Amino acid sequence: MEREHRQPGVRPTRNPWALDRTAGGSSGGAAAAVAAGLCTASLGTDGAGSVRIPAAFCGVVGFKPSYGRIPYVPPCAERLSHVGPLARSVADVAELMAVLAGPDHRDPDSVTAPPAPPAALTPLRVGWIEFPGTSGAVRDATEGVLPVLTSLAHRVDRIEVPFPDPYGALVDILAAADAHGTAPQDDPWCDEGRLAVVRYGRSLSGAAVARAEAARLALRTRLASVMETYDLLVMATVPIEPFAADAIAPPWAADPGDLRWLAWSPAAHPFNLTGQPALSLPVGLTPAGLPVGLQLVGRVGDDDLVLSAAERLETALGLTLTPPGITTEGK
Repeated sequence: MEREHRQPGVRPTRNPWALDRTAGGSSGGAAAAVAAGLCTASLGTDGAGSVRIPAAFCGVVGFKPSYGRIPYVPPCAERLSHVGPLARSVADVAELMAVLAGPDHRDPDSVTAPPAPPAALTPLRVGWIEFPGTSGAVRDATEGVLPVLTSLAHRVDRIEVPFPDPYGALVDILAAADAHGTAPQDDPWCDEGRLAVVRYGRSLSGAAVARAEAARLALRTRLASVMETYDLLVMATVPIEPFAADAIAPPWAADPGDLRWLAWSPAAHPFNLTGQPALSLPVGLTPAGLPVGLQLVGRVGDDDLVLSAAERLETALGLTLTPPGITTEGK
């Protein structure tokens, strides 16, 4: 998940672009290692954005495939968690997907059917979304991609966020799963943030969890309807720049007791609830020299379409983003 739980004395993962900034959680180490040239690619887990958020903050490609496309062993009761690759190029991510995807009897949700064939790439119908709270620096970097999308003959429509905020349902589902997996005798070993979530999960009734699952179903139904109009939804992966390295969230969301620890990233978790494929592509830098990611979201099963569209956009942008002082040649 996206919370970083650290014991006293354990130092946070730092962003290779700015050592005083976070690499994102919880797969921040995987993204930072790729960005710093320590490896060509890595794997992360994404329960509410944990692959795509670090990818955006560290200036690499991160892909959350359709739910079940890569087996998750042991499976998670919340049915939100995905395994996903991170790399410096879409081609490397696609190569990893070719190896990782497929059924596994240990994960009953893993996909046994072959992926849907990719639709024609030109033109695609694209719904462009801006979430409330998007910073000017992030907006400027992502808006610069719009003319590139249209130059590729895609039809781009600016649309309002096409679904209600599902954050409450996400918290209830995650908290119930955390409470289920944490015995009371383990409480002294939990950090403050995790313990707040676990205690909240223990307070939830069966009816409350059922309401959260009903909200998940409604979101899936709503987005399935939206995806009848659009081949892709496109938006900033994260609406803000990376915050301080030793923080779990921006100041307004950092109090463990208010359960807002993921509310600052509203474009990530909805697509865990729906299981749709979502990829973060680096598209530029802010004036402070920090990376910005653009998220491409497709229909469930349209993983290859998302990868193909992202690779074509990556080529058209022609960006090579490497943190200052880092050499990635031969890695």
